[in-house]
Amino acid sequence: MMDPNNDMDESEEIMDTNDDGHILYDHYEIASWSQEEEGIWNKNTWRSTVISQECGLIAIPSGLDAVHITDLNGYLIHTLQSGEPINAIVSLAIYPTTCQRKGQTTELIILTDNGIIKRFHIGKACFDSCKTPKRQDISKTYSEVGSLAVSPSNKLLAIGGADDEFGSISVTLWNMEAEEFRMVDAFAHIRDLGSGMATALRKKLLSPTSLSLIKLAFSPNGDKLIGLDRQGSVIVLNIPSLSVSHYFTHYTFVENIGDTAWWSEDEMILLSQIGDLTIQHLNGEQRLKEPARFRDHSTVTNAHRDAFFVLECDARSPQTPRIMSGSDEASRDGISKYLNFSGMLSLLTFGYFENDNWNVDFKKKIRKEFKLIKFTKTTPRQLFLRKVETRDYETALKIATDYQLNTDYLYQKKFRTTEISENSLEEILSKIQDKRWVFHEIQRRIPADPDKIELLLNYGLRITELEDSKKANLENKKDMVTCLQRLVLLIYLDRLNTYTSIHDDFNPETFLNFRESVLVDVAVEFAYLRNFSGISILFSFHGREVLPFRQHILSQVPETTPVEDMSFLLPALNLKDEMEQMWDQKKTRVKDWVEEDDVLKKLGIPENQRQDLQLIQSRLLEISKKFPENFDRSQDDFDLYAEDVVPRTPMTDVSVKSNYPASSKDLTNWYIQRATEIEAKSGLVENALSLVHFGIQNRIKNLEELMEDLQMLEILVYTCQADVTLVQYQLLSPYEKFSMLLKNSTADTVVADIKQRAMSWIEKDTTKPALLFQWMANQAKSGSLQICERIIFQSRPIEAISVQERIIKDSISLLQVALHCVYLCPSVNQWDVMSDIFRSLPDRDSSYRDNLTFQQLQDRVDLFELHLTASEILSKYKLAPPLNFYMSLKTKMAKNDNKPKKFIFQICHQASITKPRISSTQWRQILQDILKLQNDVFDFVSLEYCYHQFLEGVLKSGNFQLGKEYADQVPEAEKVILKCAQEYFNSAASTSDSSMKMASECLSMLTVTSPAILEEMNLIKAVKMLSEFQIPILPLQIRLSKNRLDLVEKVLSSNLNAYKNPASIIRLASLLTKTTSEMNSNIHCMIATTALKQKDYDAAYDSALQLVNVDYRPIWKVCYDLGWSEHLKSSQHRMKMLSFAAVYCEVENLEPSLKLWRELDVRCIFEELGIESHLSSSVLIKFNQVQKKISEMEPSLHSKSKYLATDQKILRVAVSKKEDLDSMLLSLAQEFLERDTPLSFAYLWALSNPIKAKSVFDSALEKDPEASDRIARFGRYFYCLEILAFAKELKSEQIYSLSPDEAYDKVVSLQLENQVESKVQLEPEKTKVYLDQIQRYNSILGDASKAVELKALDQSIDVSKFTSDPEYKKKTVVNLCQSETMSNLNAALALCAQANVTQIQVVLWRLEWMLGTWQGKGKDEENILKEMFNFQLEIMLKNPKETLQVLNDTFPRIAGDDYDKLKFSYELQLEIFKKENRTEEAAQVETNLKFLSDFYE
Repeated sequence: MMDPNNDMDESEEIMDTNDDGHILYDHYEIASWSQEEEGIWNKNTWRSTVISQECGLIAIPSGLDAVHITDLNGYLIHTLQSGEPINAIVSLAIYPTTCQRKGQTTELIILTDNGIIKRFHIGKACFDSCKTPKRQDISKTYSEVGSLAVSPSNKLLAIGGADDEFGSISVTLWNMEAEEFRMVDAFAHIRDLGSGMATALRKKLLSPTSLSLIKLAFSPNGDKLIGLDRQGSVIVLNIPSLSVSHYFTHYTFVENIGDTAWWSEDEMILLSQIGDLTIQHLNGEQRLKEPARFRDHSTVTNAHRDAFFVLECDARSPQTPRIMSGSDEASRDGISKYLNFSGMLSLLTFGYFENDNWNVDFKKKIRKEFKLIKFTKTTPRQLFLRKVETRDYETALKIATDYQLNTDYLYQKKFRTTEISENSLEEILSKIQDKRWVFHEIQRRIPADPDKIELLLNYGLRITELEDSKKANLENKKDMVTCLQRLVLLIYLDRLNTYTSIHDDFNPETFLNFRESVLVDVAVEFAYLRNFSGISILFSFHGREVLPFRQHILSQVPETTPVEDMSFLLPALNLKDEMEQMWDQKKTRVKDWVEEDDVLKKLGIPENQRQDLQLIQSRLLEISKKFPENFDRSQDDFDLYAEDVVPRTPMTDVSVKSNYPASSKDLTNWYIQRATEIEAKSGLVENALSLVHFGIQNRIKNLEELMEDLQMLEILVYTCQADVTLVQYQLLSPYEKFSMLLKNSTADTVVADIKQRAMSWIEKDTTKPALLFQWMANQAKSGSLQICERIIFQSRPIEAISVQERIIKDSISLLQVALHCVYLCPSVNQWDVMSDIFRSLPDRDSSYRDNLTFQQLQDRVDLFELHLTASEILSKYKLAPPLNFYMSLKTKMAKNDNKPKKFIFQICHQASITKPRISSTQWRQILQDILKLQNDVFDFVSLEYCYHQFLEGVLKSGNFQLGKEYADQVPEAEKVILKCAQEYFNSAASTSDSSMKMASECLSMLTVTSPAILEEMNLIKAVKMLSEFQIPILPLQIRLSKNRLDLVEKVLSSNLNAYKNPASIIRLASLLTKTTSEMNSNIHCMIATTALKQKDYDAAYDSALQLVNVDYRPIWKVCYDLGWSEHLKSSQHRMKMLSFAAVYCEVENLEPSLKLWRELDVRCIFEELGIESHLSSSVLIKFNQVQKKISEMEPSLHSKSKYLATDQKILRVAVSKKEDLDSMLLSLAQEFLERDTPLSFAYLWALSNPIKAKSVFDSALEKDPEASDRIARFGRYFYCLEILAFAKELKSEQIYSLSPDEAYDKVVSLQLENQVESKVQLEPEKTKVYLDQIQRYNSILGDASKAVELKALDQSIDVSKFTSDPEYKKKTVVNLCQSETMSNLNAALALCAQANVTQIQVVLWRLEWMLGTWQGKGKDEENILKEMFNFQLEIMLKNPKETLQVLNDTFPRIAGDDYDKLKFSYELQLEIFKKENRTEEAAQVETNLKFLSDFYE
């Protein structure tokens, strides 16, 4: 919303001013902004704006219900929305205060025309938290309100207005310290306003007018109050009496006063409606010589720290509003008035529209322009600086003249904002006395016109001119600084001329960089940018600085640049002195006096560095103070300055500097290095070659070798397309260079390529022909034999080819290289090429008769012919090896190699699998080829092997007739025939494959049958049987089967009825493997297993019984399964199977076997005893279900012995003696209760009366008290099952699948629900007996469990005695409570019910023991007593009489030095007395406690 614009800069300090004792006044704008809002103007509307310098805030009303809060720069901080229309804001005040939520803050007080005061917290921390204003109504105090003012020092609020009752102006004071403002009665005159708010004093001020006060302001210390009425009259009141101190009419000082404030305690600020401002003393003396002028109807604040603010506001609207009178829209008294908006705003602001006279009908967008002006007391120097800053140079010069101030700052500012010209230099710059600043300005200012720069530099040279006497001595430091400054200016002038010579267009920033840079860096940049003319100019005009870096500069030219473009810059050699030819230097001016050797020496500058700008500047800094870096910069500056451009950092390393002029050796090295660099970085050989060309033209020495390398490299790169650099080429061996020349040669081009590229290079050196032979050998090795053949063909010693045209001139060399190539060639398909080479070789010649080397080579040629013939034979069968294979056969080790045999094998094998089958004639030709190979090259391979392979191939091809023809001729033919038959067998795709027939035919060729042949025939028959059993299997799988009896098992498993024909199964097994007794048992086991799977239990039993009789151990699994099968009707048979299984079964199968055997045994016994079958079945069902639950609870109660005969013996004896059945069953149950509880339960369930079972459990309890918990659990479980067995809603499988605890919980739930009689179909007498037994055994179980727990606490406790002796229980409880540990005490409390004692008894026993008997120590005693006090206090307080009795009995026994027990006893007494309200006793105990504490401290 706000857009402040405050660009005021701080003024620079001017040291040599003379303004002591002079006081001036000045005003200046510090901020301006604008805002747009919608204005709605009605009658009785006026505006008031307040400025608080102390708080740094401005409050500006906007519209009817909003106030904008800004800082002194116009930045919007917050906008207050009152939430309801404000009729009109009469006045505002800002008051520093505190906020309950945020602490120190600021409060905005708004007074509206209807007499409402609203207070907002406007501190930054309170805007979000204090949105709801405080309201206070003072409308009953005033008929009309006009203004308010605040005095922070007095904490007073003044309100001015009018009172219709008295017809006068009224002013009241209000105290601001309370939550609500309260009027102050200075004269102690009390008046009840009837509102109940406060008492107030109102001072009536008689005035010439009845108008209200529109402005009030407290003096700085709060002793006076100034007021302004609507007519412009000023009233000064004393505080707090409100007596009139001074009164001035509206024409006393200034016409039509519009606003007023305080400058000091006795000085007023008066601002007229037309904007004239003056400062007036109360005695009438005027402080300003002439009024200050502001915009009409401005607002003024009190002075603060010798300054106050004036806020100007100009409001504009798209159209001028019309002011109408009353209801007449045309005019009032015949007058139509049109005012501009600013005038109307003024009238509204100061209330010039009377209530009944004027209405303004206006609702438009209004744009307000605000300007905040600061009026301050100042000095001539400060005013001078301000005028300079505002560019009011004329006024500033007048102030400087009047007050004798230094004018340098004025001319400096003016010069920087003025264009460079002769006039500006003479009229402005020349008047600046600080020549150091002038030099710095000349140095750093860069106009956009080079002529103006030159003008500025020449002016600098003019002011740095010295007298002749000073030139000679230079003993003055100031003169030395001047000389150094002059050197800098001369360098700048030279660089300006150089820059304009290089560049057509002038850019100040580019020039500045050029001027300040190291020229070597500039030259390097030119080289990179290919600005060769610029480099040439630098060489010509600045050679002293640049030419020593010539080689480095030229090395920075991009390597892709054509050398012709920069050839004029390349160094040349002067043959006269063998040094670099010098570059011609040019001059743009005559040598200055400051550049003379003697002057430079005095300045400490070497003569050869007089153009070194950086050196001179550093020297200048050594002897003179550095000019401030933070010199003012302003947007009004006319030109570019050096500070605007970031200086370059020198880039060139001094180490790259070379001697100038350079020596011949240095020049050669540079050309070689640069040519290598060009080729390496760009790959452009022609550029490197061009550089070397120019180097040779420039008389540079020792470049010829490099020239030759580059020429060869050019051929390689551009003709041979080789990817090689110069450095790589120079590192290559001669052979590598030669091979690269012929890299892309083919058989068609190789002869021409050698003649064009390499022949001349070869002929230069007698050693280089060997390179050709080496290259040919490598070509042959890589398989490119045809290239070698072309060279050999072109070298034939025939008349058609002259010696000069031959590539290989000598016949011996030709033979050597040809034989070497053919035996190196790895190819196996270039026999035609080898034949061509053979035909190109020279024949035996009589001229070489005496040449042993030639004759030996011819012998090798004959051997070559044999090898070539053998390869051609093998190539027919696609088996030919490389030619050098035959040479390797000469060694003894090579002859042991099987590869020649593999060739013969592969020839026969390929013929055997050829489709269609080859004829007998072709087979005979194959035999001839094999025999020829054996005779010519494979003589170490036996004829027997050859014939074996031939016969095998014939048989594999199925030509049995030809095989019979040669069988008698081949030794050990049976092995060959058997091998072929097996391969036929193995290759069969099924048992009915034709290969099986061919295998039989192959075997039938022999008339004599050996065991091996017989075994093979049996295997074929077995395959046929498997086929009859419809077993899908490959013959090869049968042969490879590790256990062929698995095939028999597969027959049994896949053929449902195969087990019924054991003879066929045994016959099949005998064909597959050798017959043994173990095998027969294994086959019978398979048959039994298969019969069992087919549920043929009788057949399975019969087969298993045979194996049981011979004690065949693996049959136990079948026996185990048969024993468990219900389909095997005879229990005796099942027991027989289980008995055998129990002997050999796995450990995990033993227990189930014995359990089932035991069940079957019980069943047999019941059958023998004549027990009803249905009862027997019921007992077995219960037995099986309970057995599982008991085993889960007590796994150790089951015997795993091999035989369970004890019960059998007892039963057998009982039956024989005709004893009572129940007695016998009870004896059995008692015998097995501990060893086999489920079996014991089964005997008890067979009783005629289950109540008799009590004797079994009671007897066990007496016999083994230590096991009372387990026995009691079994007794409770038995009778729970008896009750639940008669429950209506429970099925048998549900009852007997319950665990012991689950069965007990079920019975308890029936008791709790009183449903035992209704849901259990059992006689009441039996039910009661069963429940009593359950309760009895549960009690024994509880005692046993608790005894076990106590045993863990105290090992001395006798568990059996605890469960049976009540007195022992009580004694145990007493011993537990008389212990230091809380766990023992808690255990004793838990046993109270069982021991028939109360908890208070236990606690008092412990209390008596702790205070009377127990002897604790230190911290342990203190902590244990604290635990007793904290955890058992509640129980002891419930029984105070008994507790006090114990305390009284034990107190005499407490030792006098046992502080902890004494303190515990007193504190417990105190708690009891307090609870029973026994005040006197409690007070006495407290006294005792205090005495005890003081005593022990």
